[in-house]
Amino acid sequence: MQGSFVPHGRQDIVNTTIGRPEHLGRVRVAGTCVTINQYFGQASRSSSTSPPSITQQQLADIIGDLKDQVRKEVEEENKQQQEAWRREVEV
Repeated sequence: MQGSFVPHGRQDIVNTTIGRPEHLGRVRVAGTCVTINQYFGQASRSSSTSPPSITQQQLADIIGDLKDQVRKEVEEENKQQQEAWRREVEV
């Protein structure tokens, strides 16, 4: 089929076009003996793997807010159930 390409493993469209296999861990346009880390720099891993830190006061505030929210939702649900029971009794 003209105009379509299906890559197979390391044989991508660039490798097929230039006729040479990819050298893993190298940057193609930077010349020989240049690694990915040398070209782009070290990856910053601390920001993506370390959890955000919060104080105990912030945690207590979050827990308090969640408790209030759950309490309000339960109260609203109870109110709706009581109203439904009253309607059933009145009929």
